[in-house]
Amino acid sequence: MVETTIFKCPACGAPLELPSGKSIMKCTYCNNSVVVPNALTTTEIGGSESLGGVIKSLQRGNKVEAIQIFRELTGADLSQARFVVDAIEQGKAVEITDLLMSELAGGRSLGELDAEGRIPPSKLDQAQETFLGKPYQAQQPRRHNSLALFMAVIGLLIAGVLFAVFFNLRSQGTSGDTSSIIEQILPSPTPSFANPVLSFGEEGMGAGMLNDPRAIGVDRNGNIYVGDYSDGRIQIFDAQGNFLKLINLGSYNYIASLVVAPDGTFFACASGKILHFDSYGEELKTPIYATPSNTSNYFENIALGADGSLYATAGQETIFRFAQDGTINLTIQDAFKSVTNDSELDMHLAVDGLRNIYVLGTFNNIVLKYSPEGKYLDRFGGETQHPAEGVDPGRFQAPDTLAVDGYGRIYVSDIWGIQVFDANGQYLDFFKIDGVAFGMAFGLENDLYIASSTPKILKYQIQKP
Repeated sequence: MVETTIFKCPACGAPLELPSGKSIMKCTYCNNSVVVPNALTTTEIGGSESLGGVIKSLQRGNKVEAIQIFRELTGADLSQARFVVDAIEQGKAVEITDLLMSELAGGRSLGELDAEGRIPPSKLDQAQETFLGKPYQAQQPRRHNSLALFMAVIGLLIAGVLFAVFFNLRSQGTSGDTSSIIEQILPSPTPSFANPVLSFGEEGMGAGMLNDPRAIGVDRNGNIYVGDYSDGRIQIFDAQGNFLKLINLGSYNYIASLVVAPDGTFFACASGKILHFDSYGEELKTPIYATPSNTSNYFENIALGADGSLYATAGQETIFRFAQDGTINLTIQDAFKSVTNDSELDMHLAVDGLRNIYVLGTFNNIVLKYSPEGKYLDRFGGETQHPAEGVDPGRFQAPDTLAVDGYGRIYVSDIWGIQVFDANGQYLDFFKIDGVAFGMAFGLENDLYIASSTPKILKYQIQKP
């Protein structure tokens, strides 16, 4: 007798009866395709070129490899791959499209792959509504109930203290103003570490509108450069947020990172390549920034030093530093594995005025510090032990990016807000923003510019030390 398992379709909620041995099936009610959680234990799985490769990697405890295989199969970006692999690992049913189902199953019969054997971005975009519900955006967590209860208790305690003071004064026959006593009980509020001074942006595809901003930079005149990850647009705004110019790289160029020099020349890291532009937005053909010829790695994140040196991360945990003529003068290999013994897929760079290199690993939840000579110096951060309960000072839940201000303080974005550390990795402060900071950059006046998930561009004035 064939054993069956009943579970609910994640698209319509209908009960489905699954014969054992299947990892992908169609819902008979809504006709959507589903990856079923039982595939982890009951399916006879295939090789690395199918969904079986993802599952095998998870069974071996190698989640990083599973995500890499999924990205190679589908052309999905890192956030999409993490979402699906996390769901499969947790035993959740995952809804997918016919297009992605064919890719996951190892099929190549659709005739819709690009020259590199991946799903074209246009097709992947069409699939996202069913695959993930909408294009990836970090969602703001709901306030935990315990926080509301805690605030209520604090409010009652304060009210009780004030009532006791007032009653004591009355019982002693004291009259007059009690404000000085109240001020002693309730200390004056301290000024915020970061004060918002500018916010602009509206979701859309038109000039000056934002779709999925994840990269940002600013020149010496305060002009703001914003890279839209999913549609290949770089837009330039003046210091007040007024639209100035559009540079369209095409929808096949996913803009992962963007850095701007004071003179307005800028670099964009798009679909594995580093592109260089002059202050008018015209692409410069030289120098050529490329990985060594003996590797097929592509670039994923870039940072710009105060001396004009360009820093870049590439696959296999490698960090490169380029001189202004485009030659490589520093290589750091196995940046995370050599320190933590764990692999890292998603590295983000920042460089201080002394050329110290900071690299955030979003899978490792830590920041590593390297000297200008590429020597490992220190680490800070770590995964929070209190997930979904608000900020855990000095630890991270889902970090996104980092930046360094002119005073050497390091800013790390997480889903709860932005944590600030000194140059030695000691926690200093925390402040919330509207949305999640996908991109951060500092101007010459030490103001912080943020590409937020809302999607908006934010500017904060930062306190001096």
